[in-house]
Amino acid sequence: MIIDAAPALSTAFIWAWASITYGDFMRRIKPITVNFLRMLYASTALLIPAILLRFNVGAVWGSLSGLLSLAIGDSLYLMSINYSGVSVAAPVSYTYIPITVLLATLLG
Repeated sequence: MIIDAAPALSTAFIWAWASITYGDFMRRIKPITVNFLRMLYASTALLIPAILLRFNVGAVWGSLSGLLSLAIGDSLYLMSINYSGVSVAAPVSYTYIPITVLLATLLG
């Protein structure tokens, strides 16, 4: 029973820890810089398998699109953490999930 819930609980723990850590970093560093460093490390980590697996041009454009949207969205998220704190920014930022489900249900 606990084994079944372990991945979900560990993911929730890591997600919460990351948000709190971002808040700590942004006391010393600007949110844009924190996001740039985070995206740089993530891009480097994703580039290695992309080179080894020889992704095609479509995958490269898709990856760039994803990185661009994450750069904008995460920058706004980190700025909201810096402005209002983790305890407000995190719950408010995840209201998009029920709103999306509701709109998908209503619009078919």
